Amino acid sequence: MSTIMNNDDSMPKHQGEQLRVCMLSYSFYDTDNRVMRYAEALARRGDTVDVLALGHEANTHRQIDGVNVYYIQKRVHDEKRKISYLLKILTFLFKSALIVTKKHFQAPYDIIHVHSVPDFEVFAALIPKLLGAKIILDIHDPVPDFFSAKFGYPEKSIYYRLLKAIEWASALLADHVITVTDYWRNRIKERSRIADNKISVIVNYPDLSKFHIPTELAEKALNKTSFTILYPGTLNAHCGVDLVVKAVKVLENRIPKIRFDIYGSGTEQNTLKKLVKDLNLEGSVVFHNPVPFNKIPLLMAEADMGIALLAGQSKYARQALNVKLFEFLAMGVPVVASRVESIEYYLGQDTVMLSSQNDVEDIARCIETLYNDPQKRAALRAHGFDYVKKNNSQTEMTKYIAIIEALSRK
Repeated sequence: MSTIMNNDDSMPKHQGEQLRVCMLSYSFYDTDNRVMRYAEALARRGDTVDVLALGHEANTHRQIDGVNVYYIQKRVHDEKRKISYLLKILTFLFKSALIVTKKHFQAPYDIIHVHSVPDFEVFAALIPKLLGAKIILDIHDPVPDFFSAKFGYPEKSIYYRLLKAIEWASALLADHVITVTDYWRNRIKERSRIADNKISVIVNYPDLSKFHIPTELAEKALNKTSFTILYPGTLNAHCGVDLVVKAVKVLENRIPKIRFDIYGSGTEQNTLKKLVKDLNLEGSVVFHNPVPFNKIPLLMAEADMGIALLAGQSKYARQALNVKLFEFLAMGVPVVASRVESIEYYLGQDTVMLSSQNDVEDIARCIETLYNDPQKRAALRAHGFDYVKKNNSQTEMTKYIAIIEALSRK
């Protein structure tokens, strides 16, 4: 089995004065590899990087790989109603605004990189911007579309129109906007009237210094007797984990020792556990707590197959792009993904196993095909390696550093 290795020597070197950068992210830094990659890329070149993020305990501080991480708010994924979700976000907005402003007065930041969801978190950096800091708005998920999929309201609703207005105002305040796919770049650029040179794409490609297969695990994978399917991620409705559970039920008598490991938490967790119980699959579907980001590559290396589905009828469900998809490819793990526009834009049938969206029987067919056809698994693995050799975090971070350098010169 071939593997991919990479190191950080290819990362861009410092071309000017060291910068002070603050990142605001309504997420858990330890498991948010997109935020982590940005922060580590800057810290490696000698910049001072502070991150204000969520934590399992509030008001704590750690230094991780040269990055100062401040956990300013505790969060539990338990919101089912829009108001509870909004109140938590607003609390983070006010806390992060106070802290970043205080820190900016103590030692001014050159760049403040705000990660959305939500878009309006960018207003936490308003006072530092007025005092000279440059602002990046990084749209991980386009908020109008993400919330439409999460809570089920249509594009003509007042909620959707309000979120579009917030996106426009947030982009207007920012000095540069980043998003995750070419499709979302074009859509956000058009509806928020962003200049072409003010918006860029940084795809969630894997960091090959972290996602590579140790030789001993590669050999162990070859000798496995059971068939393990892995999903590590947030348990939201659009992720389609329930479809995989139902597919396991279809296959329980056709694939001996089939096992579906789920690592994560989210609003659908209790619903999924009830589904597993109702289908009498407790022995085949196993739930695990979320694990730190640095544990994910080991979990992937020991899996036989990965899951990166998109489910639902919304536009978001056809245009999102699961970061774990590319990480599975880097780890040599065949992936079943949904046949949707966003995935087919980047990957073809020769690189991932594409299933019809929202189709349990077709998902089961894809899983069974990979189980029965080792040559198919090997071909997908080889094409996946070829793809991530050319498309990885190191290449994307070169683009990010160029954006940072351009903003710092203004």
